[in-house]
Amino acid sequence: GDVVHWATWETKEPVGSTDGTTLKFIIHQNHSAKQHLLGRFRISATTTKSPGLSLPESLKAIAVVEDKLRSEAQTKTLTTWFEKTDKGLTDRTTALGEAQRPVPEDPGVTRRKAVLAAVSKAVPDDPQLVRLRTDVGFSEKQIGTVRLTVAQDLAWALINTPEFLFNH
Repeated sequence: GDVVHWATWETKEPVGSTDGTTLKFIIHQNHSAKQHLLGRFRISATTTKSPGLSLPESLKAIAVVEDKLRSEAQTKTLTTWFEKTDKGLTDRTTALGEAQRPVPEDPGVTRRKAVLAAVSKAVPDDPQLVRLRTDVGFSEKQIGTVRLTVAQDLAWALINTPEFLFNH
């Protein structure tokens, strides 16, 4: 099948004069392979700025189709063409990626978060406070059993007397 190829050349400086200009193009085909012979081709010139005549008919046909009506293949063809020909696309894509990156956190916010984390840590209980809490628990139990507590205290006092210790 036929494959559509095209090329566009632009001069560094404008060419021509107000009286008219004749352009001469010489094409050398240095091989005789039948599959690679030049077929139908067109040479055009324009005085308009870039991109001028740089769009082949196949892309022009896709470009006139409304965005919503383009097939996935047509969209892919256009996207591929722009990726290859748009010199500023890479720069714009990079700039867009940079713009979409999250903004770095403000140093003041970072400091406040660190302070908040430090003050949010649980303070370990003082060992003396832990002992006092345990003693309070025992005292509450003793208040509930007053008679037993009195009997235990009396027995403790008698056992620890010098007479009891000496005789036993």
